[in-house]
Amino acid sequence: MTALHEVAAFVPPSVPLASLGDHLGLSPMDVRVFERLHGLRDVAMATGTDWPDQVLAAAERLTGLPAYADRIRYVIAARSELPMAYTRPFPLHDIAAKLGLPDDVICFALAEHACASGLLAVHTAGRLLARDAVPGGLALVLTGEKASLPEVQHIPNQTIMAEGAAAVVVGDGGDRDRVLAYASRTGDGVVSYQDSYHDVFVDAMNEAVATAGLTWDDITVVLPHNVNRVSWVRIARQLGLPIERIFLDNVPKQAHSFSSDAFINYADVTAAGGLRPGDAYMMTASGVNTVASVMVLRH
Repeated sequence: MTALHEVAAFVPPSVPLASLGDHLGLSPMDVRVFERLHGLRDVAMATGTDWPDQVLAAAERLTGLPAYADRIRYVIAARSELPMAYTRPFPLHDIAAKLGLPDDVICFALAEHACASGLLAVHTAGRLLARDAVPGGLALVLTGEKASLPEVQHIPNQTIMAEGAAAVVVGDGGDRDRVLAYASRTGDGVVSYQDSYHDVFVDAMNEAVATAGLTWDDITVVLPHNVNRVSWVRIARQLGLPIERIFLDNVPKQAHSFSSDAFINYADVTAAGGLRPGDAYMMTASGVNTVASVMVLRH
């Protein structure tokens, strides 16, 4: 059974959303709508860093990495978009070398689910490790992206993208943070994803809980993607779930980091003692115009 062995997060300093208004082409009214309706106030920005620095900063926070580095068989970069052009070779093998991983570690990027690629990468890593059946084998999933262009950072009427990152060590089995279910739903191409977003997510969340053999009363907390507050209020209402059981503390403080929010939220909730051994919890992610992904785990 797929399990998370360690999760580490890199959250750069935040800047006021209003300070990005001119860069993103937002009017003062647009900024107020994002702040008051969507609940977005500050945006985590890794100014002066590039993508390798981002994910390295997260991976270097893995306290157990020196002890298990030689067991890592795969490094998976969960990207929102596949890098199509580089002036130098794609740096994933360089990142693995800097982390002291084995020379024969298999490195690849996965981006088919946009910002839901992080959960897809965890699911894929677990399946690869189960197939290999190498005792003690692990995989390292790296998430995060640069919000390099205004058209990438500003998702109209939905969210503002941030530059947090995460590093997730995945194993085939473990004593805690075991994956009980993974559900993924894609749009049908008839109704726009934005119009069907809430219904698609409610269906995926209910499917994951049922597949895990649980009920909503068993779910201690939902660790969401930080797209905005208003959409989660609507989803909670459709589920009949108290909004307090969805961890939204980072929405106003960080905004929405590519593929990383659920893992960043996990790091914060566990550091605060918000999960006890045996608690069931949920992670969610959304790929714009594409997919809703949900994972249920046992701490």
